[in-house]
Amino acid sequence: MSGKTAEENPAMRRTPTQRRSRERVRQILEASGELLEEGGHDALTTSAVAERADISVASIYQFFPNVEAIIETLAEQWTEGFVAILAGVAADGPAPTAGEAADRVIDAFVAYFRERHGFRTVWFGGGLRGAARRLDRQSNQALAERLLGLWGHWYGLPDTPAARSAARAAVAIADALLALAFREDRQGDEALIAETKRAVRAYTADVVAELS
Repeated sequence: MSGKTAEENPAMRRTPTQRRSRERVRQILEASGELLEEGGHDALTTSAVAERADISVASIYQFFPNVEAIIETLAEQWTEGFVAILAGVAADGPAPTAGEAADRVIDAFVAYFRERHGFRTVWFGGGLRGAARRLDRQSNQALAERLLGLWGHWYGLPDTPAARSAARAAVAIADALLALAFREDRQGDEALIAETKRAVRAYTADVVAELS
């Protein structure tokens, strides 16, 4: 769970502060992700979550007003993980070539998408709506800003309007193509993942050559 208060995370009725409460919320979110993965959005009901997590429905309502609030909280956790991926890539050895950087980032996101129960249902299966959609847009902006910082650190790209636009475009390209890959195959269509890498490699190399 993030350290946000209930006011900062309006999806939750209250933020768990005690270890037992935090564990209960973890169980709710884990069960919800599994149900989304197995049966899609329609499978996520409070009674199904309660049965899977072996808790009462009343326990769910202590923290979440409805299943949409559960999805929003999952989405918040996932989008926080997106930025952490780029931080991990940045810490992974010396400055890579533009092509190596693109491959590392795409591989890290593919692994992340595959490992999170429920993620593909929400992000690529029509479940991304309301607050979750807003979080997605915000995370793309945060990713573009972090990517711009990496370009500056690795390749000396200045922070200019052109570089900012290029970073936003790179994120949008990867986002759209990976979405296509995971809609084709729940594990990510390998051919489309390869095409995503090719597109992002070429675009990144062109940006670095032109703007550095």
